[in-house]
This record gives sequence, C-alpha cells and structure tokens, in this order.
Amino acid sequence: MFSVPQQTLKYFQENQIPFWFENKTTSTNDIAKQEALSLQEPLKCYLTQTQTKGRGRGTRRWEDSDNESYLLMTFSFQMPHPPQPIATPIYGLALYQAVQKIWPQAPWSLKAPNDLYLHDKKVAGLLLESVSQGDQHRLIVGLGLNVFEHPQSVSFAGHLSATIKSLSESQWSDFLKELFLRFQEATLKATQKQLTAEDITLLLKALNDRPNIQSPILDITPEADLITASARISWQSL
Repeated sequence: MFSVPQQTLKYFQENQIPFWFENKTTSTNDIAKQEALSLQEPLKCYLTQTQTKGRGRGTRRWEDSDNESYLLMTFSFQMPHPPQPIATPIYGLALYQAVQKIWPQAPWSLKAPNDLYLHDKKVAGLLLESVSQGDQHRLIVGLGLNVFEHPQSVSFAGHLSATIKSLSESQWSDFLKELFLRFQEATLKATQKQLTAEDITLLLKALNDRPNIQSPILDITPEADLITASARISWQSL
C-alpha cells in the first residue's frame, strides 16, 4: 500500500503540472473556485489528504478519514466558452474510460449523474462547477476516489483495492496518465451542446452495466436526457 496523495504529487512534479497541495483543507473545489479567475495556467490541480467540508452534488457530502487512502482532487480547466449541460456525463464517461483502460477486467459502471461503480459499490464521485466572468471561463472538476479504504458508514461504498488486489505505484501512475488524457479530451467536448452518437452508445453501456440498476436506460438523447420505459429524465435534474 502506498500513499495516494504522495504518489499523485510525484506525478504532478514529474509531468510539470501546476498544483496546490495541503494535508488538510475544507474542499479542493472551494479552493479552486477562489483562484479560478486569477489563474493564467490552462490547467491547475488541487490535492489534499483530507477534506473537512468535502462536497458532493446538491447537499451531499463526501466522507473520508484522515489518512492517505483516498484521491481527493480538483481539476481547474481554462475553457474557451462556457461549459454546457452535457459536461457532467462527458466527464463521467471520461473517468469510466480511464479506469476501464487500466483495469479492463474489473466490472465498472456508472450511475447518473456523477458516480463510478465497481461491482455494486460506489468507488468515486465527480462534482462539476463553473466560474465565468466576461470572456473568462473555468470548469472546476472535483474527483473523490476511494483507493485503499472507503467510509464504513456508507453501506453502498467500496474501494479500488478490494477488487484490484495488486494495485501498485506504477499502475497508479498509468491511471493518472490515462485520466489526464481522458479529461483533456472531455474539456474539448464540454462546450458542445450535444453528445455524439459514440458517446451515447458508451454511456448507455456504462449505465446499464450497473448490477443494481432499477430502471434500465433505453436511450439517451443528444441533450443527455435519459429515456426509461416510464419517463424522460433530464441528467441535470438528478
């Protein structure tokens, strides 16, 4: 078992990625938003070992313990135009593709709007927020990933190493490389108004592969509305 924050910092340094790091903070998304409009870098990453006010979507909170078993990280991307509503599924798909590329035998899936599942357990979540002023636009993408542990108080939570038994430092570096690549590609798509046909096909598989899904997704519209047998659900309303 290695230190997730320290191995991630090592990756930043080796690849000359601008970053901010503290052992403990309120929320990496909040720090990223505070700096958003003063940044010159196209990309900056924010990393911590533990968050005292980690946030999920809406009023949800991200739970973690004060150790080195979690990836608690935020990406701040400079955008040429304001991000569109399809950004959330686009980044969720990017995360799914990254883990699938590095650990292809593991049973990955997605739960809308922003959760990554391994078997029937949630192992990661995303929180997207945007900051704009005039012609300045930044997309803030928070990622919480349970690597070696998960919150015991959350019955549906799991962690990566429960399935990936031989998780190594080199695999972690490979994952970060793939994640950065996929997120950079997602940034190019996030200002578009519609999903591509390929993205819709990939999202349908990722969503319907979740073992405990209650209502299969029959289709996804280009605007990212989910079509079930009984309803049409806006991704943004979830």
